Amino acid sequence: MTKIPEFLDLGEQAYEDTYEQMRSLIKAQSFKDQVWLLEHPSVFTLGTAADPSNVLNPGDIPVIQTDRGGEVTFHGPGQLVIYFLLDIKSKKIGPKTMVANLQLIIQKVLRHYSIESSFIEGAPGVYVENKK
Repeated sequence: MTKIPEFLDLGEQAYEDTYEQMRSLIKAQSFKDQVWLLEHPSVFTLGTAADPSNVLNPGDIPVIQTDRGGEVTFHGPGQLVIYFLLDIKSKKIGPKTMVANLQLIIQKVLRHYSIESSFIEGAPGVYVENKK
């Protein structure tokens, strides 16, 4: 039987607090599958592949190094951020399969709203008019 994750609407949360909370839960290995819906105050996050010089003029916006994959990401007020805290090992899927499944779900939602989207090989993400 498939367990349905708990969905939590957390409102606005500082990126640093959210990041630490996730790390604590994962380290403790004592959490139920959850999906967090929230937004962050303006922040740039740098993934492990990011070049900090790509953040051209952050002004007063914090720039935070993380241990996630990828490049530079901007989060800001009004932007919905969804974090999946799922035990994918017990579901016998890896991170790449998880990302591919999420991309398919996003594409189906966009199609429902008559928005055409595509994937680009070697560049994870969902693209509309060749923009991520």
